[in-house]
Amino acid sequence: MAPASDDESGEPRPRVLQRSRPYLNEQMITDLKPNRVLTQSRDQQGAIHVFNMVWAVSDVLGFPNRTRCTAMALYHRVRLYYPDIDYNIADVGLASLFTASKFEDTLKKSLEIQAVAYNIRYSGDDPINSDSPVLEEQHRRIIGIERQILEACSFDFRTRHHQPFLIKFSKFYNVSKPITALAWLIAIDAHKTLACLKATPQELALASLIIAARLRGIRLGVTQSSTTTPSSATNSPIDPSATMSPGNFAPSTGPAVPVVYDKWKTNFAAVLETCHDILDLYTDHLHHTFVGPRNGADAFIRVRIELNREAKNEGISPNNNNLGAGMPPASPVTPGNYGYGAPYSDSNGNVNGRADRERGRRERDEEEIVVTAGDKIRGGAKGQQLTDRSLHGSVRFTLSKKREDEEWKAINKAVERGEL
Repeated sequence: MAPASDDESGEPRPRVLQRSRPYLNEQMITDLKPNRVLTQSRDQQGAIHVFNMVWAVSDVLGFPNRTRCTAMALYHRVRLYYPDIDYNIADVGLASLFTASKFEDTLKKSLEIQAVAYNIRYSGDDPINSDSPVLEEQHRRIIGIERQILEACSFDFRTRHHQPFLIKFSKFYNVSKPITALAWLIAIDAHKTLACLKATPQELALASLIIAARLRGIRLGVTQSSTTTPSSATNSPIDPSATMSPGNFAPSTGPAVPVVYDKWKTNFAAVLETCHDILDLYTDHLHHTFVGPRNGADAFIRVRIELNREAKNEGISPNNNNLGAGMPPASPVTPGNYGYGAPYSDSNGNVNGRADRERGRRERDEEEIVVTAGDKIRGGAKGQQLTDRSLHGSVRFTLSKKREDEEWKAINKAVERGEL
């Protein structure tokens, strides 16, 4: 018979549990990185540098957008979970791209990715191939970072993409192709920020469409308590009559296009928060984006003012900090797939994950990223970083909230008996 401190499978009882959280809210990010405000500008500059490198390497290797976006999401996640990582951020970016190629089934060898990155960086030197001994030391570092990436995402290999939602929303709301193309680039720019970790795919797609439409003078995204959804009329209000030159801004005085956010399993506050994350990027790093130089800073400032005015009318805090204002977090803790990708259920077996979302709102002050053994009151102790796991023994990763609760009950009983 297994020792009392072991679980049913006979394996040693873990002292640290980490459940997969595909999306993080602002409070979770703050808990993971308490000094985020002090280093936000430096981290953003690093993310932009990594993004440019990932895009350049992907252009050569032919990676699709889904692999590139997944790579940036992995980069942001590992930087949050390991803020004091000793490796160069370029190595972290290459490791994220290598891991993303596995996630998305667009496999490339690590040495191939390294060789392309080396040749791009040292374009004036003779090109090297993947067999070059110059890459051996970096290869060892990337393999080590890959393990940290897998731990940061709790070995959850499911990926979720905004592109299908963006196309579906553009068709549903009869958005013209030029605006859809602009929204496509805005969504890509969003992966230079933490929005790709905070927003669900449909929230990111809606936020990108709203910003693109308002840059072209269309009031897409207006809330309305009881309104029929827009029809696919021939004379669509979302049809720009003229090409906008850089720096021009068309005030959103055209017909309003309401969005029933409940239909897409989200809310205006969540989409607004994503819009602000994206607009912050254009305000602070205009010339390091795809869309910024084409429109000018004034255009994005006016879009922000317009959205803030509508948020005020809805009683929503327009400052990216709904938690601090006493409101529920905009981003869910464990959302479902909402009709795309592999479905997964919450602790009550609901495939769309809405029960966990509502419970996460009620218990937002008690939620922890990682909790160590002995914390009987789970919200009463500060969560431990993964880098501290050596102080507490083994780590177990899980995808299920229900399984996590069961594990913690067993661990706390073992602690009470003095077995841990």
